[in-house]
Amino acid sequence: MRSFERKSLAPNWRLFGLDSVQGYLEIAEWYANGEVIFSCDIADRERFGSMYFQLLQLEQDGLVKAQWESGNSPDDRNIVKLRQIALTIAGQKLLAALRAKSRIGKLKERFITLFWAVVASIITTLVVLAIKGS
Repeated sequence: MRSFERKSLAPNWRLFGLDSVQGYLEIAEWYANGEVIFSCDIADRERFGSMYFQLLQLEQDGLVKAQWESGNSPDDRNIVKLRQIALTIAGQKLLAALRAKSRIGKLKERFITLFWAVVASIITTLVVLAIKGS
């Protein structure tokens, strides 16, 4: 079973970031560029760990909207190509929540908190020095 949010700091690019549900939802953001085209064997519909099964589950849950195109592979197997994919509103909300819970999201939040703490302490110091100096 895949985790919801990404556990590593960066996506596992050897698998196109498909290391979590977050990775599958992120497909919709970069797939439209046309750099990669995914195709799956029709038999993968019943294989629980396959990309095709995972995307169909996300589509059934109303998180993504996908358009598939049937065809044949060079060795005459029945395949389906992912023509286009988009996040629904529920998918966008879930992706935002997963990004916030992921390691990189938590790290960004900590850096932002640290930055504002430093800025606030500098401003406080300058105000105190201005008050004491006058």
